[in-house]
Amino acid sequence: MKLKFMVVSVLVFLTSCGVVDKEAQKLFFARSGPFEVTVYPVHVVISETTHADTSLQMQLIRYLNQSGMAKAVASERDIAIPFTWGANQAKMFSRSAKGFAAAIQLDKPATPYALLVETLSIGVEENMGGVHFYLVDSTGKVVTGSLSNSHWEEFKSISPRDRNEGMKVAYRLLNSLTIETP
Repeated sequence: MKLKFMVVSVLVFLTSCGVVDKEAQKLFFARSGPFEVTVYPVHVVISETTHADTSLQMQLIRYLNQSGMAKAVASERDIAIPFTWGANQAKMFSRSAKGFAAAIQLDKPATPYALLVETLSIGVEENMGGVHFYLVDSTGKVVTGSLSNSHWEEFKSISPRDRNEGMKVAYRLLNSLTIETP
């Protein structure tokens, strides 16, 4: 319950800071059942370098499909989004979310939604600093997303030391996308 409250708090914050399109978000959460999504290669950011990890992309697709949360398919292309470090993680999130949304407007995925996950490390991969995800609709509107770092329980409980452990944090964050049915 505490985890769900924290994730909801982050989602409320992101909506209030103007990154998330409130109408697109309302439409997404009004759906029933799984959503169709194109999953892009996971961005593994280590200092100034971003690696597109297709192995993690495929693991993420399996997770989404097996959980029943989504009907996920792989993008065959990566989307290059310049990542800029900063002292304010919410601003870092905002810049990347807007970059992903703009790229989706050009890429035009075949599904109604597109998803990107980032793991963020400082200096070396083992120095994991955060995890982000961005969900945008096929027109490029940011539907939702989340960020986590050492201040958040879902991050602290895993204490990720590499991209695979960072994905465990991402899976917890992505659970906020499920719809509870009566």
